[in-house]
Amino acid sequence: MKAKISVLKSEIQKEKKSNKGSSRAIERLKKKMFEYESWLLLFSPTIPFRIHNKNGKSYLFLLSSDYERSEWREAIQKLQKKDLQAFALSSLELQVLTGSCFKLRTVHNMPIISNKDDDESSGLYGFLHVIVHSAKGFSHSANLYCTLEVDSFGYFVSKAKTRVFRDTTEPEWNEEFEIELEGSQYLRILCYEKCYDKSKLNKDNNEIVDKIVGKGQIQVG
Repeated sequence: MKAKISVLKSEIQKEKKSNKGSSRAIERLKKKMFEYESWLLLFSPTIPFRIHNKNGKSYLFLLSSDYERSEWREAIQKLQKKDLQAFALSSLELQVLTGSCFKLRTVHNMPIISNKDDDESSGLYGFLHVIVHSAKGFSHSANLYCTLEVDSFGYFVSKAKTRVFRDTTEPEWNEEFEIELEGSQYLRILCYEKCYDKSKLNKDNNEIVDKIVGKGQIQVG
């Protein structure tokens, strides 16, 4: 689907540069691209994130990036440390609260690209050469590895993974990767502590969940 979007974007640019390019043809191509983007919006998020309230009811969210899931966990854990008392919000307070949510880009920034202005950056295409050298600053020895994510047409996709460097506080992977870019603007790196203990199963999906111990993001385009 992403390949089809890329082809349509190229066709739209050709129509715009052509002296005979008609607005009707461009609109038809944009409509088709919007259909493909809507499909991505619906089916790309596949990483489960489940939360539970005090009454035992659970809610399942599907996210497109483990980086994003980590941010959700950190935000919730930060709030849980506070002494939050049950209280009722007035209609004005509720309006102010919902209005403040628009400041969070991850909440309102929909990954649809067909409605962007022509002068907006559409990201980079091609291949990105990445070398993951080493890491330090860990408080205890662990089995550590890294994954690399890049955004593709607004969605972050895991593209590469290093080997597990066992029982160390200063892992030295020195691994090289060629990562394909499809309208990409950001590169994310996540460092995990590998869990081999089968007793630590996630109760939601019965899988062992590795712990994120570090993460970061840089702009590539």
